[in-house]
Amino acid sequence: MTLTLAQSFAAPPAPLPGPPVLQHLVLESPALLVAALVAGGVALPVVMRTSNRARMGLVVGAAMVVAGVALAAAAALIETERERVDRALRGLVQATATVNLAGMDRLLAEDVRLLGGASLDGLRVPAGGLDKAGIVSRVAEVLGTRFPLDSAKVVEAQVQVTGLNVARAQTHIRVTLAGWGVPYNSWWSLEWRRDGDAWRAISIAPVSLDR
Repeated sequence: MTLTLAQSFAAPPAPLPGPPVLQHLVLESPALLVAALVAGGVALPVVMRTSNRARMGLVVGAAMVVAGVALAAAAALIETERERVDRALRGLVQATATVNLAGMDRLLAEDVRLLGGASLDGLRVPAGGLDKAGIVSRVAEVLGTRFPLDSAKVVEAQVQVTGLNVARAQTHIRVTLAGWGVPYNSWWSLEWRRDGDAWRAISIAPVSLDR
């Protein structure tokens, strides 16, 4: 079986909607807001030091610095559901790429389906898809023996929590096969369900692949 350079490249799908702005700024990416609060808190007493409100500037500035530090601490301690799905997605990609079957088992729901359509030089998923056992055995066969990977990277991950205990994700993955040296790109769509405290994939489908 011969692997050739891609003649066409994996096209990105339409992006998923982003998270609520407040959630994103406060809990997921608070760096700008924290920096603004701390910088403002440091600058305010300097700006107001010559006015008759210098004491107020010190009090308000100190409060802004404390608020910035508290926000950074809260963001570090609180993991949103979107971030948890993102972490599970990256964990599943890593477990698959390294043929960590136990790790895959933890992140795949018992009723998961890999939908048909993915293929690479004849390695095609059946039209009816694969169940959990089929997914794990196919990974063990293909990546464990026939085409082991040198590297695998999540280039981009988009996550949307669509309801109570359900989410969907799209991800761009770039892998390099051992001894091949040329990266291979693909986009995948995954549906997720929260089972207890864990998010697990319930549906995996290829969106676009390098050809």
